[in-house]
Amino acid sequence: MGDTLPDLHVTHTRVAPVFVLAPARSGTSLLGALLRKYLQISFGTESQFIVRVARRVGRYGDLRHDAHLARLVADVGRERCFTRWEKRFGFRVDREAVMQSLGTRTLAGVIDAYFQQLARHQGMVRWGDKTPEYVWNLGVLERLFPDAQYVHIIRDGRDVALSGFEQHFGAGNAYTAARRWRAAVSRIREFGAACPADRYTELRYEDLLADPARELLQLASFVGVTDGDGVLARRIRDAVRDDVRAANSGKWKHGMAARDQRVFAGEAGEWLERCGYDVPARRVVIGPAERAYYEVDALARRVARPSYWRDTAYRASLRAAPAVRWLRRGLVGSRSQASGPVSGRGAPVTR
Repeated sequence: MGDTLPDLHVTHTRVAPVFVLAPARSGTSLLGALLRKYLQISFGTESQFIVRVARRVGRYGDLRHDAHLARLVADVGRERCFTRWEKRFGFRVDREAVMQSLGTRTLAGVIDAYFQQLARHQGMVRWGDKTPEYVWNLGVLERLFPDAQYVHIIRDGRDVALSGFEQHFGAGNAYTAARRWRAAVSRIREFGAACPADRYTELRYEDLLADPARELLQLASFVGVTDGDGVLARRIRDAVRDDVRAANSGKWKHGMAARDQRVFAGEAGEWLERCGYDVPARRVVIGPAERAYYEVDALARRVARPSYWRDTAYRASLRAAPAVRWLRRGLVGSRSQASGPVSGRGAPVTR
């Protein structure tokens, strides 16, 4: 689908960020693209850094000091999501502009300034994010952005598993996929139950495919988009059907082995039913030895993929980067002190 509709004017009554929540392969990319195109909420590729940087933000010291704040701005600006945004959207971040446009001298202010740059590039006034790994640290998002809104997209866990089997971040087999899906969905719902009604909503991926106009218009109302003249509704009804693949659901019925279906149901059947999905009567509940086998099998499948090691190397480089920069600053400082400005036979210059 096209990224935006430049001739569409959308009015927002709220400007807080919108986070799409779900385990990976649940339709977050599709939903983010629809929100960007029709509701003009700016979405890039997954950011993947917010929680990680939030955990170590204390290392930067008091952000009221320009030097400390500048280091944080520079480090955030090195995240790989911005390289991806440049390739995907032709957008290049401006770190100097971030320093000048900060609303607050906090990590949240830095994140907002960076994301607002992408939003302006896309002709929008509001931003969102769709990083599945944030599911495990929702409290961090809430502390950073206490007025954020959350959209939980739920997809049949068996289709999520099937889609993830070929990915290095996928669960690898039916048992570990069921555990991960159940844990993620239950955690998001627990978080959502504690949120005010105007800040959390959920929809099913299958309903989005079946009637995308209805689901998108409901989301428009939730996020605070006004449509007094009905133009937005007409545009959505006229075009959005072409942006979804209506048949992209229920693949597990023929793509997942019968025993894997029963294993998944044995581990996550209750949550499948809570989310409105049919569950076969026959379920397999496995014992401790088989659980251990499945866990080892999932790990072996994950580490066998080159993409796993590329991602691991990138994360390791991020952990090492602060120490490397600290060492470089120390070396530069030592050299400058050792060489110093000299005159004649090496005596220090005095003024």
